[in-house]
Formats: sequence, structure tokens, C-alpha cells
Amino acid sequence: MRQPFPCLIVVAVLCWASSGTPALSEDMVLGAGSTFVYPVLAKWAEAYEAVTGVKIDYQAVGSGVGIRQIKSRTVVFGASDAPLRPEELAAAGLMQFPIVVGGVVPVVNVEGIGPGQLRLTGSVLADIYLGKITKWNAEAISDINPGLALPNQAIIPIHRADASGTTFVLTDYLARVSAKWRDEIGVNIAVEFPTGIGGKGNEGVAGFTARTKGAIGYVEHAYAIRSKLAYVSLQNRDGEFVTPSRQAFQSAVANANWAAARVLCVARSPERQADLADHRRNLHPDAQGRDR
Repeated sequence: MRQPFPCLIVVAVLCWASSGTPALSEDMVLGAGSTFVYPVLAKWAEAYEAVTGVKIDYQAVGSGVGIRQIKSRTVVFGASDAPLRPEELAAAGLMQFPIVVGGVVPVVNVEGIGPGQLRLTGSVLADIYLGKITKWNAEAISDINPGLALPNQAIIPIHRADASGTTFVLTDYLARVSAKWRDEIGVNIAVEFPTGIGGKGNEGVAGFTARTKGAIGYVEHAYAIRSKLAYVSLQNRDGEFVTPSRQAFQSAVANANWAAARVLCVARSPERQADLADHRRNLHPDAQGRDR
């Protein structure tokens, strides 16, 4: 059986307010946060409005902004790729729950390289973003891509410039495959990338990657497809190089150890691997004035 893609499977979380939020019209619901989840949420909002007449006004401003806005009660719900920990939820009077699964995929702009043709390991990906591997024909890359014509071209890493749950997912993965990344950069919705160019939102990273020769970025799978970007084949824990697909994401979720996951869902199993999963969550007040 084909092994699941060792990407970062993300479950977006949506929460609705019942009290303690700003007064809103009956035909408008305000939300903000994750750009990762925007493509599917936009489709849901359109369908919901067609049936109910209620418009969902969702601003894809990034997980960090979405978290701040739901905490300040300026929106009814927020969406985040990065889960809030129980103590943070309790302090803000919020709850969170999953709504969507998706994949964060590395994408490249290298002449002659199509979707799925370039192979990378987790450690090589980490070293690229650490600035240790700087050329596309570097030995570390060419050794795992025999027969692939790689140019003597500078690698331009593209990363998020805003507080991003997608960055949280990527950095969590890199920290698991690279001790240097774990110890020097860490895991967060915003980190100090040692090198590269910052873009705002998934669409910003996709845009910079598409326009920049020699670039490598990371985006939600739908943005890679929409922007016609070449995604990489990433090595999973079994040593196989797999490409992102709906089947791979479904396999990753099916083999995740959800029972052991409380806040961050690390989707790993002995037989098949889906390296990482996390929960996107949101917040809202209950009848006692607390957010649920």
C-alpha cells in the first residue's frame, strides 16, 4: 500500500459565540484567521448563505490575527492552524474544535522541475530553511535526485511574514526531523527564519514562489494547485518518497493516533506515517458569560 505523505496534516477548528460577543446583525456572521482554511471556508460560506440568507464574512488574515480578534471579541469566530493550549483557552474563556483536514506542502520554482519530480527529505528541507544548503545542485539534494537535472542556482527560501498557523505546522515538523532547528529556531506561529523572503498569507507565499526563480516555499495544498506550483515528493518515515494528494492525506488521518493526542495531534503510526497533524480551534462564550 502506498504510504501517506509525511506532510503536516492540519485540522482547522471553528467556534461560534453564543454570548459576550459584539452585537451583530442577524444576517451577518464575522470571522477571521487562518488563510490555510480559506478556500474551503469560502465555499461553505457561499453555500450557507444561499440556503439561509446569512452571510459569513470571513477575513483570511492569518491564525495569529484570528486568535487576537476572537480574544478581543471583535469577531464571532476565529480559525487557527495552531492549537491553543488548555490553560490559554481557560484564561480567555474559549473552546476549540476541528473542522477541516488539509496538507502543508513544500513547493518550488526551479526550471524544468514539475510537480512531484523533486525529492527532499525532512532534514534537507530543514537545512534549506536554516540556510545551510544554498544551491539547488548541492550534493545533499542531488544525491537523492539521481537523473534529475538540477541547476547551479541559488535557493531562495520563501516563508510567512505574518503570524501563521501554517508556519506553526511547518516548524513543528522541522523540529521533529532536525535537532538544530528544534534547538535554534523552535516551534511557533512566528519564528526568526535565518534566511529568505517573507510573504503574507498562503497566497503571499504562493505568489512569491511563483514569481521568484529558484524559490522554495510552503503552502496549503489547495494553494499549490491553484497557483500551479511544483510540489515536492517528501520522504516519509518508511523511507519512501510520496507526493501530496487527497488519498495521502486521508491515509495520514486514518493512521493517526488520535486517542493519544490532546492538543497537538501528532499523526504517527508504526506501519504508516503521517508525520504531523494539528488542531485548528476557536472560541466562544457560554450561557454563564464564558466563551466555549
